[in-house]
Amino acid sequence: MSGLSEVEYRRYLDISQTYNRLKDFYNMRVPEIEKYAKHDIILQNDYEYNINLSIDEACKTYCSVDKERAEEINRIISDIEKSAVHCEKDIKDAYRGDLASQLGMNREIFENKAAEADERFKALFEQAKGFIDRNAGLVSDLRNMTSGDMDDNDDSKETSAKYH
Repeated sequence: MSGLSEVEYRRYLDISQTYNRLKDFYNMRVPEIEKYAKHDIILQNDYEYNINLSIDEACKTYCSVDKERAEEINRIISDIEKSAVHCEKDIKDAYRGDLASQLGMNREIFENKAAEADERFKALFEQAKGFIDRNAGLVSDLRNMTSGDMDDNDDSKETSAKYH
């Protein structure tokens, strides 16, 4: 729909994503870095981009296009993404019927597999719940140990000791 080949689209997408990161970095991060640098405070030494470049120079360096072309490509990608969302919405709105049959599956087999998966999930849940119920003291001790709430007068130390 965009008229771009897959290779062109991927290149445009890469430029668009890089341009958006550059805008964020040079418009938000660099002023913050410079503000702290005035007070001899270095926030970070390994910056993603060269902080000494302007946004125009950065576009040429990191996107291989000038700022105007990067903005244009960014708009093209944005339009493509909006069109894709509208196209997906139209497909969803037009959808009628049975998903299993559209996927070429027998609906009964599909429903049986889903029911089997639900039963396995319920069984696993019951096993986990049973384990927790059977080991409530241990679970409580572990919770206390990890939260740092145990003190020298805590009776749970005796309980904890029997599990070691």
